[in-house]
Amino acid sequence: MRHKNSAMLMSVFVLMFFSARAYSQGQEVNTLFGGIMTDKGRASWALQVEYKQLEFLTYKNFVFDGSFSYINEGRPIGHRRDGVMVQGWARMLVGSKLNLSLGTGPYFYNDTVAGPSPSTNGLGFVTSFDATYDVSKKFSVGARLNETIVPKGQNATSLLSEIVYRLPDKDDELSTELKNQIAFLTLGIPGDISDLGSVSQLRFTRVITDHIEAMAANFFGRSFKEKGVAAEACVTNAFGDFKTGVCAGPYYDHQRAGVVDIASLFGDYNFKNTPWSVMIIFDRTSNLGGGRGIDATCCGVGYKF
Repeated sequence: MRHKNSAMLMSVFVLMFFSARAYSQGQEVNTLFGGIMTDKGRASWALQVEYKQLEFLTYKNFVFDGSFSYINEGRPIGHRRDGVMVQGWARMLVGSKLNLSLGTGPYFYNDTVAGPSPSTNGLGFVTSFDATYDVSKKFSVGARLNETIVPKGQNATSLLSEIVYRLPDKDDELSTELKNQIAFLTLGIPGDISDLGSVSQLRFTRVITDHIEAMAANFFGRSFKEKGVAAEACVTNAFGDFKTGVCAGPYYDHQRAGVVDIASLFGDYNFKNTPWSVMIIFDRTSNLGGGRGIDATCCGVGYKF
């Protein structure tokens, strides 16, 4: 499937997922890390961060959940692949603490290939089996098996350990002290496929509604020479003074004079009774003109006004 059509279709899946949030009965954030093996016998590490909405529907002994996640499938020889996925889950509670789940859904990926071969973007498919054990009211631990299938590139199997944190109930969500405008200056810790080397960015956010924001960013690379600008729409969730969000939009690369897609995941904590906050954000762009794009985790300080 062509990249632009794949990106558009994936955006529809993401919007459907977040628009259905009103029907869920709980939310959690999962962090997963482990190993991966491709169908070519190449091994590497894998990292996944997931936001899950719980209990959209119950049927007999099954509960149906939905999730949105970012996965980095490590560095198998010659490939550096990552992407986002939306999954539907059927979950069964065994006893009082063990949860067994089966999930499946689309996987929009970006595969940076070493050498002269072109990098690829596309829409694949992922199936997952998940087992978690509740160790407290807020935390669970577990393991997950992912099987990713892509039309171009290597299929892969990953086995990941998992830590789950359940977010506060909806009644505890919003803080009335949150302001409507915010600006950030963030310093980057780039992934090793970033074209910009160390990344800095100046970011401005405007709150449109409780769950929708507009975000603009100016990126700077080595010695502030390489530059790019992004305009993103964000879907957010707030829990007291902590907010998470996922963003997407166009990114203009000054150096190559072209436009590609950018996707971002962020977390923002506001210090009580002050206009100051701290933010961590992950940015990923598609490849352009043979380059590798931005793959960076940034953190910084924000001021609300």
